[in-house]
Amino acid sequence: MPTGSGDDAKLASALAQATANGGGTVRIPAGTYKLTQPLSLPNRTVLAGAGRALTTLEWTAPLPLNTPLVNGAALTPAGSQRATFALEDLTLQAPPDFREHAVERIGTDELGWFRRIKIAAGCYNTKVWNDTPVALYLRQTDNVLIEDVLFDSDQCIFSRDDVSHVVLRNSTLQYNNLGLWLSSRSRNWIIEGNRLEKQEPIAAMSVLCITSMYGTPVGGPYTRDLLYAGNTHTLKAGTTPTIAAGYTMDGAAGIYRGGFSMAGATTLRLNFPTIAIRPGGTTPVSYSWNGAVAQIIDGRGAGQWRFLTAATQGSTTVSIDRPWEVDPDSSSVVALNNLQGRLLMIDNNLSSDVQHDDYYLALDSIKAGNRFGHSHKDQPTAATTWSGSHYMGTFPAWHLQFLGNTVVSGQSTFFSLLSYNDPAADYDGVVGAAHVYRNNTNANPNLLPNQDEFYLRLLSRHGSLADLLVERNQFDSVRFLHFDYDPVSVSGLLLRQNVPAAGGPLVLIPSSPPPGVTTK
Repeated sequence: MPTGSGDDAKLASALAQATANGGGTVRIPAGTYKLTQPLSLPNRTVLAGAGRALTTLEWTAPLPLNTPLVNGAALTPAGSQRATFALEDLTLQAPPDFREHAVERIGTDELGWFRRIKIAAGCYNTKVWNDTPVALYLRQTDNVLIEDVLFDSDQCIFSRDDVSHVVLRNSTLQYNNLGLWLSSRSRNWIIEGNRLEKQEPIAAMSVLCITSMYGTPVGGPYTRDLLYAGNTHTLKAGTTPTIAAGYTMDGAAGIYRGGFSMAGATTLRLNFPTIAIRPGGTTPVSYSWNGAVAQIIDGRGAGQWRFLTAATQGSTTVSIDRPWEVDPDSSSVVALNNLQGRLLMIDNNLSSDVQHDDYYLALDSIKAGNRFGHSHKDQPTAATTWSGSHYMGTFPAWHLQFLGNTVVSGQSTFFSLLSYNDPAADYDGVVGAAHVYRNNTNANPNLLPNQDEFYLRLLSRHGSLADLLVERNQFDSVRFLHFDYDPVSVSGLLLRQNVPAAGGPLVLIPSSPPPGVTTK
């Protein structure tokens, strides 16, 4: 296939032949091909070049709004089911001022893949997340392999609305605004061995953003079951970190908090209906909260959670996936919340990140063997877990472990557990519980006096923390702090065998910890 004028027609002819054949491989020889039209690939078709440094598809003219460069052909009139396709060994170059999705995979659960390709979708000096190009957009799709792909875009990968069983491996994500955004029913991802590089000197939203929603809470009540391993977060030379640059688990919502009774082994009878959601203040919209969680946050049976299998707007009964192990009673309080968690984050280099946030509702997650602590001046590194009343619910941070992580540089680094209940929420119970901080070390102690510190801080306001194990860490101090002079409320905290890396005793601030703390 020679290059030059008429490349649109030549590709269209090759794709028509693939359609007639029921799919197959369309091979594009080395060269740069100038295109003005989008590519809608037939079902079970592989578009393969001679190598991403050799074969380039370059769009030279703007496309209509909401038009991707490459997607799967519609298999149904409404386009809800679309073709499965694959891309190999080529580069896709977006046209100037492109602000759409470069590649879309939507409405298919057959195996598809992206291997050894580059997607250059453009990068703009803007902080507006919804007015930027996205290199790869995934929606309502399963079974995707992304391997050895070079992304160059404001947003590299955006997953939303029921995306599962995805492997992202050995790829480079050069981003300006968002590296990897997983939202609204994204689940069962393996993300390993990738390099995520911030490439412009302006405020990026985050390297890795995990949310449940997109647009409104109706978008999806969970994002869960993620393995994030062996990835490196870094900065392009000359780029400075910003307070928002890093990992965030954000965007929780709840539809009920209150008393309940059991109407069978797996049916909860609520004391009042689940909330109405009015996007933009309009009339209520219907929603399904299936896949979210029911959490007993107070009273008998507290600490248990179950998947919701039936929960809708305005309902007074909801269903869970299995019976409680400890039966609730009239003292029990249940919260019906997004599920954001079940994240295994291991052996990642996060040493360019200023902030590492589980921002309300961290559940059943482990952070192990990671590297923290950036080397830039005047900004500490904060790994903070938030819990309590926020957005439209009360979100307990349960079952979170920091194991064997290392501080490698920086002025100061701290892990923080924050309990914050809005007084208007009328709830002062436990919202942060069952955390373990063990064998976290400091490889950079006391290079700058009073600055190179590694510490754990616990904060609470109108809520409490419980059942925490802090052992064999190289913390310089454990700090019991507060907001607006409210005392820290904590129970069942065991501090054991914690010794600063530079030697000397562990410092407690204040020196007399609050009741509920045992030191050994």
